Amino acid sequence: MSRKPLIGRHVIDPQDGEHLLCCWDTCERPGTMLYRVRIWEGTHPQTGGSIYSWKIFCTERHKMYYINGPRDHLNLPPGHRLSII
Repeated sequence: MSRKPLIGRHVIDPQDGEHLLCCWDTCERPGTMLYRVRIWEGTHPQTGGSIYSWKIFCTERHKMYYINGPRDHLNLPPGHRLSII
């Protein structure tokens, strides 16, 4: 059984129309909507509401690196094979 390719839209900055880049380390590839993570940034000091932001990535692997700890290239969850992208 073959896997179907995942097709994701690139994220475009509405202010300048450029592609937003992957948030992992020094990666310079465009991020896609497929691999995004919502991050809690804290609480607004005046309203008390939560502040969230989105981080986008170019691959599942870069997203998992970001989620699973500090910026360590060997930090993958069990089941993910180490390889160079």
